[in-house]
Amino acid sequence: MRREARRAGRCASRAALAGLVLAGIGCATRGDVDQLMVEHQRVLERQDDLQAQLDAAQQSLARMEQLLTQIRADFKADLGAVRSQMSAVESALRGTESRIDQLRRYTPSPQPAPSDSAAAMGDVDPIELYNAAITDYQQGRLDLAREGFSEYLRRFPDGLSTADAQYWLGITWYDQSRWDSAISELMKVPTRWPDSSKAPLALRKVGDAYRAQGDDARARAAYQELIEQYPNSAEADAARRQLGS
Repeated sequence: MRREARRAGRCASRAALAGLVLAGIGCATRGDVDQLMVEHQRVLERQDDLQAQLDAAQQSLARMEQLLTQIRADFKADLGAVRSQMSAVESALRGTESRIDQLRRYTPSPQPAPSDSAAAMGDVDPIELYNAAITDYQQGRLDLAREGFSEYLRRFPDGLSTADAQYWLGITWYDQSRWDSAISELMKVPTRWPDSSKAPLALRKVGDAYRAQGDDARARAAYQELIEQYPNSAEADAARRQLGS
């Protein structure tokens, strides 16, 4: 459309120029007029070429702007993913450091002399007891898993997996939508073991449980506590999204 308009304008300009020359310069020869028309045609063609170059440059600039916008969006998304991964790594590292510290400070409680009933039951290995409860949970035997975690907490209150056992005990109630029991058990994790890697997870589940009950005020309070105590954790990022929804 633009090219056709320029062509029409060029024809009109050429006709006007010819009329002007013929009318205003009576002594000019036909050859002079033709030469002038040729020069005018060259000027118009040069103008068309420059306009085409300008159009091409503008299109190229528009494509570059779109590409830059996409690059910025991709960079922002990649940066967010990297930050989220770094938060998860930092959270896992804190949990590992906490477990190492617990291992260094761990001193087994002196065991009383075995009674007849204890001898009948035999020694209980804490690792086997904990792993058996985890297996029951993974296979959907929530009642058995709950008994196993409770037994672990009773027998090994200072064990290496005590905080984890407390967390999973709360989760067995959570998975059955027993919200009050879940909240009660899960809150023991950040209260008693604030340095455990399960502490931010427990607080997030507490907030989710309150939200499932329809208690948005307490849910927001739990999410806010999570953000304040564990600001760099992946769970804190999830809590911020919940507060923003």
